[in-house]
Amino acid sequence: METVTENHYGCSGCSARRVDAFNPNDHPTLATVPVGSNPFDVAVNSLTHKAYVSNFGNSGGCGFSGGGSVTVILNQRDHSFTVKATITLGGTANALGIDLNPATNRVYVANCRQIQGTVGTVVSGAVTVINGTSDTIITTIIPCPPCIDLNDIAVDL
Repeated sequence: METVTENHYGCSGCSARRVDAFNPNDHPTLATVPVGSNPFDVAVNSLTHKAYVSNFGNSGGCGFSGGGSVTVILNQRDHSFTVKATITLGGTANALGIDLNPATNRVYVANCRQIQGTVGTVVSGAVTVINGTSDTIITTIIPCPPCIDLNDIAVDL
């Protein structure tokens, strides 16, 4: 029986709001899973058999349009992939890159959002931290206000 580490995920229908799970050996599509608006990136935790898809959200400019979210996909190990949760980033946030630490079961989502700056409202990059056990937001970190965008993120294990 295959595990999630033997499957790959790809956005083959970004405008159609879906992600395909496929076997890298012979490339058949195992499942097409519905996700949020404009899927952007995917990270997989091979220990929990969950895939996390960052969904940019509404079109209209990073940090202005909102609708950013993360879709959590659970691989039941029998090639049945189900949406376990949708985590909304809130406000004007648009989700971009995503990565995770399987040892701590934390998911990190790079995003852009409007924040209150010293000269009024500005767009800044941010990192939203998600608890991979409960699939809920722990905190949002604004590391460098106002940095324009934080397009991607990587975790150093």
